[in-house]
Amino acid sequence: MVSRPWLSLGLLLVLVGCDRAEPAAPAPDASPSVVSLSPAVTSTLVEMGLAGRLRGRTPWCVTVVDVPVLGSMDDVDLERLVATDPDLIVVQRTVRGPPTELLQAAAVHGWQVEQVPCESLRDMRELGPRLAALMGEAGAAHGLTTRWDGLTRPPAGMRPGERVAMLLPGPEFRAFGAGSYLADLWHAWGGRTWPDMAGWPAVQLEDVVAAKPDRVIVVGGQAPEALVSALVSRGIAVESLPDAGLLRPGPELLEAVEAWRGRLERAP
Repeated sequence: MVSRPWLSLGLLLVLVGCDRAEPAAPAPDASPSVVSLSPAVTSTLVEMGLAGRLRGRTPWCVTVVDVPVLGSMDDVDLERLVATDPDLIVVQRTVRGPPTELLQAAAVHGWQVEQVPCESLRDMRELGPRLAALMGEAGAAHGLTTRWDGLTRPPAGMRPGERVAMLLPGPEFRAFGAGSYLADLWHAWGGRTWPDMAGWPAVQLEDVVAAKPDRVIVVGGQAPEALVSALVSRGIAVESLPDAGLLRPGPELLEAVEAWRGRLERAP
């Protein structure tokens, strides 16, 4: 990845140039070109057959290799972005939002900047339709939305009311809290989750033990031996779901959840 500090607004204006013509609005039937600064956005566009519209991506957008890398939302190469001159820039929504410099550049050059949420189960289901609408290809998302809708029916192996703690792997424990996509999915299947805090809160082993969930599920990796020993000795079952796709919003998440649901369907 080419790392480039943010250009000052003064240098940006030099790049624009006093004699630069105002960007022409695309014709009503023109296909908008897009720069994706989110792997989830890129992989969704590819899945919908819209990869040909991509003009730029991040280094982590590995579902396409012939599209130039322009950096990330927080470290974009503005010179290359200006040269690319897309109609649309799509980023994943964050609490702080896109950097001011990116928004300033977009205002000067007439680029549309769209932020898409990728947190809840509804966000996952709506990501395809949101992007398809932006690209003027509403029908392109039909297959993805149908697959997401098929996942919300409780699998045969689901135990109604089961209370689980879903943890991310790593030296510090973080949980899938209220409003996160896997917690939403578990609720749709008739289960319950801990903790009730929103997002991905940090939790301590002592908190998990005190909460006494029916089961702890480590998502995207293997459960550490220390965690397994501490919980199993207290009668709390531990399961690992090592598929890293469960941590990657977009089609990879969809495929991973489909595989997980399939295993639950086959469970005795």
